Formats: sequence, structure tokens, C-alpha cells
Amino acid sequence: MLGNHLDADEVTQEVLIVIYRKLKDFNFQSSLYTWIYRIVSTRSLNQIRKKKIKKFFSIDDAENDFELQDRTDIVEDLANREKLEMVGKKLAKLPPKQREVFIMRNYEELSYEEIAERTGKSVGGLKANYFHALKKVMELSNEKE
Repeated sequence: MLGNHLDADEVTQEVLIVIYRKLKDFNFQSSLYTWIYRIVSTRSLNQIRKKKIKKFFSIDDAENDFELQDRTDIVEDLANREKLEMVGKKLAKLPPKQREVFIMRNYEELSYEEIAERTGKSVGGLKANYFHALKKVMELSNEKE
């Protein structure tokens, strides 16, 4: 969701600190997983907003993070790398809420109800965000770069 490992590491550290400080306030009205997920989600969105403010949002690290699984077919590896980079660039153009729902639906294969439980948002709102994200990704796919 964040686009690179450095940001993910920073958010992970923030989340661990928040969990350590707030665990005594956890009231067990929801599952621990849901509570932690909401903290991670909020911190991730905050990180994205900070990056946008600084105009420093980039997915260049995605290229560096891609590991070649099978070095026997270099052409296939290059094609996979190009596809990964292309998808990452398209997802980076989505608003954070739309990107979050799109990733959860397509990569984590969660239902709207599961996403609603994790994020605390309505199913209808999630469906609308997903619809707009899908529409935008399709538009971006049809554009020539």
C-alpha cells in the first residue's frame, strides 16, 4: 500500500509504539486483529498524506524490491518486472481510500464485509470506492503511456 520498504518500516515502528502505549486501553469490543489493522491502516494513510504534501510520492523502490524468482527465463522475468511496475504506477495514481479497497479486494481477496470490519467503513461506501478505483484503473489501462 505504501509503495516501498522504507515507508513500511517507518509505519511498522510507529504501529508497534502505538500498540505498546495503547494496549492497556484496548476494550475487547472488537478482535485484537481488527484493532491492530485499523492502527496500521490509519498510520499508512497518514504516511501517504505526508508524502503527498512533500510531493515525494514515488514507487521507484518497487522496481528494486522485485526479486527474480527463476533466473532461467530472463525474458519472462523482464516482462513480469515491467507488469509489476506498470500496475504499481497505476495504483499509485488512485486516491488512498480507493487504493486500499482495491488492494484488499484483488490482492488479499477479502469480501466487502471483511474489509468493512477491518476498516470500520460501510459496505456501501467500500463498494463505491472499489467501483471508482476499478473504473480509474481501467481508464489508466486504456491510456497510452
